[in-house]
This record gives sequence, structure tokens and C-alpha cells, in this order.
Amino acid sequence: MPTLLYVYSPTHSSLSHPLLTFSTRATGIAAGGVGVECLETVILEHARKIPIQPWTFILAQHDPRSSRSREAVQRLQSLEPKLPGLKVEAHECDLSKLESVRRFAAKVKQEVKDGIEVMLLNAGAVFQDGPRFTEGVEETTMVNHIGHFVLLTLLKDNLRSSAKTKAKVVFTGSELHKRADPAQAWEQLSITPGTVRPDYKYDGMAAYGCAKLHQAYCLPHWSSLLSPHNTTVTIASPGFVPSTLLSRSSPWHHKLFMNHVIHYAPFARTPAQGGRSIARVICDEEHFGERTGVFVDKAGNVVEMHGDVYLEESAKRVWNRTCEIAGMKELIVA
Repeated sequence: MPTLLYVYSPTHSSLSHPLLTFSTRATGIAAGGVGVECLETVILEHARKIPIQPWTFILAQHDPRSSRSREAVQRLQSLEPKLPGLKVEAHECDLSKLESVRRFAAKVKQEVKDGIEVMLLNAGAVFQDGPRFTEGVEETTMVNHIGHFVLLTLLKDNLRSSAKTKAKVVFTGSELHKRADPAQAWEQLSITPGTVRPDYKYDGMAAYGCAKLHQAYCLPHWSSLLSPHNTTVTIASPGFVPSTLLSRSSPWHHKLFMNHVIHYAPFARTPAQGGRSIARVICDEEHFGERTGVFVDKAGNVVEMHGDVYLEESAKRVWNRTCEIAGMKELIVA
């Protein structure tokens, strides 16, 4: 039985991760988000084509009891007639609290005995007021990068390829990482509540871009670590999707602009369009079955990441700092 772990996230009270893992926090598997649209596409268009039946979707949610989380689960469960044997589960996982991530991983290990075929790390959050800290780490970095890193580290040995397909890890990324300043990204990864400069200027979207750059820096190391285990690791961009929960902690006028004005710009995309872009990377074996360590844009093209990602020392420094924060010192690269 193939298992898809999905992590997604509706804000501090909702995050989302995929097994396909979902975590609910700021974007994700709230009804209508990129995450649930991705999973619906997998069910309706692709799952029957993939030789692993039936499917189990495990959703990692910040608050499985919230109305948004329940609606997401019910929406996916309603598709069971389209994919007989589909099983949808949801468990609590708060990416801003590493103990919660560890409990979720332990529960998955206990329940999933035959391995995880696909792990979709989709959760994302933007905070307009900051810097904010959780467990001594800048919160945008914790939710968008560290939490995912810890979850993948804890479950990497449970990833399982099939006879015909490799196991897949897909991070939902952002083109914004290309605009991030490497120096700012390093400072964001390193600051603590006691080391914030008096002149430190916080910008929520810039912090989000830096967190996505952290994710990209770690991609080469994840690829090297997991490739020997018949697992591919990819970052996929849904494109610019303004009408998601990513901006839910923003001021009302910002949310109004994102949801009802810029939403109609020609370069903006709907959650359904963004979800289909992610689903393509999960399910298109012909184009992505063997590709690893790459960034895929909204159109399905493999494109270059931020140039600093390809500098070995820069990538190693961010990887090692991430390992230190995550308490995974056994993964530090000499």
C-alpha cells in the first residue's frame, strides 16, 4: 500500500506537511490551498497510473480539530470512489515545536510498517511582525525550514521505493529564494533572541525568501544522502499564488490586496494551478522519476537556483548550522 505523507499548515494555528505529509500553519491543506489541490490532482489524475495501490495519505496538521483541517480531510475522503481503497489520516504536528515534530514522526513510524513512497513537505508561513522566535530560532526559519529538516531526518529511513519507481521527497519551494541575500539568510539562521542587532530590519516576505534559500542550500546534501537509498529529492515551485493562507497573519489591507486585487494579475496563479504543478513533479515518472537535487518551476522546467546554492562551502555552512539547530549533529559534514 503506497503511503503519501503530506505536511501542510494553516498559521500558528495551522500548518501543513505531506507522507504525502501535510502540516497546517500558513498555507496548505486548508480547503482550497495549494496542498489539498495537489493531493486532489494526485487522486483524480495520477494515482491510478502509478503502480502502488491502494493509497494512504497521512496529513500532518497543526490542529487536526480545526474546521479547516477537518474540511480538508473530508474533501479528500470524499474522493475515495475515484480511487478505491484510499485512506486519509491526519495527526497533529506543529512545525514550530520540534517535540511536536518528533511525536508525529514517532506516530508515523508506528503506523506505517511498509514504508513511505512520497513525502511532500508543503508547509509555509509568513509573519509580518518580527523577528519572532520559537525555541530560540527565528520563527519563519523554524516553520519553513528547520521543522521540515527534522521531520525528513527522522523519517528518511522509512522512505521506500517500489519495484518500478523511486521514493520521492518533494519540497514546495519559491522563486523568492532567488532574490534572497545570502548574508541576510545566514544572519536569520544564526540570530537568537539575545543577539538581534538594534538596527535589525525585519521584513516578512524577505524572511520567507531567506527560509526558502535555506531549503535550497540543503538540497544538494539531501540528494547525496538519499540517492544511494533509491530516493529522489526535488524542490517544486507552484508559482505565485496570492490567494492562499500564506498571508493570513498579515494586516487586513494586505490580505484584501492579495486575495482580491493581485489575485487577478496575469502572473498570479490559482491554488488549483499551483497544486497541479506540484502534483506533476510527484507523478510524472517520465520527466522526474530519475531527477534529483533539482528545482522545478511552475511550468515543469528544471531551472537554476540561487547561484550561492552551488558554492560548496556556502551550502555546507548552512547544512551544518541547520544540523546543529535540529540536534542532528551526526549529519554534520566535515
